[in-house]
Amino acid sequence: GVGAHALARARLVGPAGHLLLDEPRPVHRRILRHNLDANALRGVTLLRRPAAAGAPDAEPVDGLALARLDCLKIGADMPVDTVLQGAAATLWRCRPSVFCAVAGGGAGEVADCLREFGYRCWLVETPWFDPGNFNRRDADVTGGRTAQAVLAGPEERDAPATGLAELR
Repeated sequence: GVGAHALARARLVGPAGHLLLDEPRPVHRRILRHNLDANALRGVTLLRRPAAAGAPDAEPVDGLALARLDCLKIGADMPVDTVLQGAAATLWRCRPSVFCAVAGGGAGEVADCLREFGYRCWLVETPWFDPGNFNRRDADVTGGRTAQAVLAGPEERDAPATGLAELR
């Protein structure tokens, strides 16, 4: 909701990629926008109308009729299976990378959902604390906490050269 994974992923895809983000909660949306701006990340689109499953006026990803999609990021509080079912045609047509934040150790279940669409999956752990994003504080104010996510890519592509552990 505040961009921990989005910031890392936007840097990872770099200027050649593009990130499409959806945050339906107004306060989190403002924080996310501020974090993107403060970190000068420009290859990012924050949707105006929620595509998140469960939002009152949600539109599934397939309803966006995207001609191209490089990366789909799904937050930890979103029902991954519902979001993926609403993106099925886009996943098969565009074959984007998928980045799913997970809470409570649910990486295996998320990977199982993604494998149904022909994806390989890797576990990503990102520290919550980054001295460059906490008013230049030196001490880790989060107690060493990390955000977990599943990075997935179409099985027809080579594995990313990231050194991440593949989920099997």
